[in-house]
Amino acid sequence: MRGVGAACVWTLCAVLAAAQEPPERSAGTPGKTGDPVSLIGLSLGEAFSRFGPPAAVYALRGEAPWQDDVVFEYADADLFFFKDRVWQARLKAANGIKVGDARVAVTLVFGNAAEDRGSHFVVTVPNRSWPVEYRYSLDAHGRVSSIYLYRPDY
Repeated sequence: MRGVGAACVWTLCAVLAAAQEPPERSAGTPGKTGDPVSLIGLSLGEAFSRFGPPAAVYALRGEAPWQDDVVFEYADADLFFFKDRVWQARLKAANGIKVGDARVAVTLVFGNAAEDRGSHFVVTVPNRSWPVEYRYSLDAHGRVSSIYLYRPDY
């Protein structure tokens, strides 16, 4: 959580460890729930209820203290929390594109809607209550190295 230190990460871990039984899971893991955009805005409780306990929980330090995140790591997606809401997800696959695919896959799927910024593509998700974007990062060989779905206003 941005602006919240490691003590909160350990508190969160203790809460997760104290759970008597895993909650009912609705659709498996975060990256396989249909529309990945539905992940953005999930509360801490909703994420835990839908997907169960994560494989790992860790803090990710930002350049400034307010940019710190708590990350829930699942098999096919990582959820990044700001305060108590998911603001970003790192996915293994989205929109028919997966990590390892060639650069051309992004342009074939999105055409001119994909803004080529050299080292990555940005695709705006239309018709949402708040701004949401995909970022398809590319490695030195022109292959998709990571896929992020996020709110750019955070």
